[in-house]
Amino acid sequence: MFTCPSAGSITMSGPHGNGSIEITSSGFYDLTIGDRTGTHRAMSWCVPE
Repeated sequence: MFTCPSAGSITMSGPHGNGSIEITSSGFYDLTIGDRTGTHRAMSWCVPE
């Protein structure tokens, strides 16, 4: 595993609408797709700094 990023954002678009991932702190992010938002989601693929 690698170290989680501590900041950043990714925007995307696809058949289910536009979305974004906003990294809020090392190991956690907010996910928005269309009008749905999931906050403080854990990154299970990396190790927090």
